[in-house]
Amino acid sequence: MEIESTATSHTSAPRDPLPRVKSSNRLRYDAEVQFLIRQNGSLEAIRHRLGLSKRKVCQLLLVDPSAWTRWTGEEKAPPHIYRALDWYLSIMEKDPEYRHLATRFADWIGQEKGYQARLANLELQVQNGLQGSTKNSPKSSLKTMILVFLAGFFLAFLTFRATR
Repeated sequence: MEIESTATSHTSAPRDPLPRVKSSNRLRYDAEVQFLIRQNGSLEAIRHRLGLSKRKVCQLLLVDPSAWTRWTGEEKAPPHIYRALDWYLSIMEKDPEYRHLATRFADWIGQEKGYQARLANLELQVQNGLQGSTKNSPKSSLKTMILVFLAGFFLAFLTFRATR
């Protein structure tokens, strides 16, 4: 097992400088990440090889863009992120058409958002139209009242005639 020492910068509280022991799983994950980094390069290099923007790679991996920024900075990404990117790279090597499919998929996602925005806009217009129709002019409301009165009168006449 590898031992990692923890250096503290706190001078007010003296801590015991005991080394922190890494578990066997943690050692295996670190070794896997190092192997994938040597094989494929850094996260940014992989992203460029895939031909994706930061936003698109975050959508592909289902992660928040702030996590991607953190991982490309000082913090290491989890092993499953490197495994997923390695898998995407191997797909691209086997099938170069995948790049076109990924682009089409990204375009489709953008179009879906466009459709959703247009649908929301249409719903808003319909709502405004319905609200506008409830605020009728006095002439149209008078016409409506007259039509309702005549319809009621006609129904009363038919009912009276049917009972005789």
